[in-house]
Amino acid sequence: MNGSEANFFKNLSDELKNNNYDILFIQKIIKEIADKFENQNSILIPKNNSFKQIIKNIHESITKIESILEKRIAEESGDNLFDQFNDILISEKRVRNNLIDMMESWDNIKEEEEDKNKEISSISSENLILENIRNINTFNEWITYLHQLKDGRLISCSTSGEVVIYKKNNFEIQQSIILNSGEINSLTELNDGYLIICCDQDIKLLKLFDNNKCRVKRTIGAHTNFIYKFIEIKKYIFASISKDKTMKIWKINDNKNLVIDKSIEFQEKNSSSNILKINENEFVTSSFGNDWNIQFWNSNNFKLIKKIDLIPNWPRKNMCLLDDDTLCVGGSFYNGFYLIKISKHELIKQIIGYNVFSIIKYNDGTFLCGVEDEKDKKNYIVVCSYVKNNFEIKMEKKYEHSNHILSMVKLNDGTIISGGKNEEIKFWGKKYESTIKIFL
Repeated sequence: MNGSEANFFKNLSDELKNNNYDILFIQKIIKEIADKFENQNSILIPKNNSFKQIIKNIHESITKIESILEKRIAEESGDNLFDQFNDILISEKRVRNNLIDMMESWDNIKEEEEDKNKEISSISSENLILENIRNINTFNEWITYLHQLKDGRLISCSTSGEVVIYKKNNFEIQQSIILNSGEINSLTELNDGYLIICCDQDIKLLKLFDNNKCRVKRTIGAHTNFIYKFIEIKKYIFASISKDKTMKIWKINDNKNLVIDKSIEFQEKNSSSNILKINENEFVTSSFGNDWNIQFWNSNNFKLIKKIDLIPNWPRKNMCLLDDDTLCVGGSFYNGFYLIKISKHELIKQIIGYNVFSIIKYNDGTFLCGVEDEKDKKNYIVVCSYVKNNFEIKMEKKYEHSNHILSMVKLNDGTIISGGKNEEIKFWGKKYESTIKIFL
């Protein structure tokens, strides 16, 4: 629903109240609403809940009008007045039926969304069977990051500095942007159609426009070496970590510009390579190499809470919250998975035998990871189940992948998309008996 339609209905709602449902004014109102339906065939479904409430208010008002009209028709004996009121009543019922259809369509859409979400959330690791249903050749050696935009489109980033945006329904390439700064390893979507992309040691601010095109609006010199990650840790507060062994805290200033608010220097021999928001009050970073550790930070004062030393490793995108109190960290050199209890900031369990390149949560109790198996040295997407009470991870199923899986994303409909080396983006849908469906 556009602004003029919203104002149209809001004004009618107010005027009906102010005129106390006067019969002549009712006639005018009915005619205006009827004309609105005739001119546009149907009123657009509004996304804003306040607009929906206005329509519901109009419907309630028209319901009152109907009872008033029927009462006046019963009271009037003159043929002219009877015909006039009866014509208004017929128009009124047509308009009211249209409004009812509109409101029912909202309810149906809501029910469909709830059913789809319920279906996805109810899928257990035992019955989640994936099938590779489609591949897209991106002509890039490495896909480093995948993300679904708020409008439903897919976006991929690569080591060659290319950003590719894919259409929502068929995922055909819509636009390709080459950022000449180098490898892209992080993307954050802000409000109002802005993207933050970390390209080598610079931050690129991109704008998504109404014509579905995207272009660079600003380049910000952020670090003196490669940026690994940029995330929002609180509303309008961001953090970036870099190979220069610093963490920058960013904010949006009064002029709505992204500026550095604080710089924190890591004391470790190696730089931190990953950062993840735990909740509104806490976030975690991980360093790599011979001094590998996990560090928990306070999001309010940016003080270090606790450091957990782990086996020397190389974690990058492989940290994931399995639930509000369990952090799963994947490692290289076949060190596998680490399960960390957040409330106690302590390591609970390690499961070895895998190089873990990426982890994403599918639903409560189920997560997916991109691994290399130590036994056969092959790469797989593995469906894992997780039991919170005893901190157990069970490998339920695995699906062979052509190479290392650096990034995975779960689309809104439950489809899994994976990317890594070998130029391809792979789509994985759930298999229903002998039929393969792209969407769950």
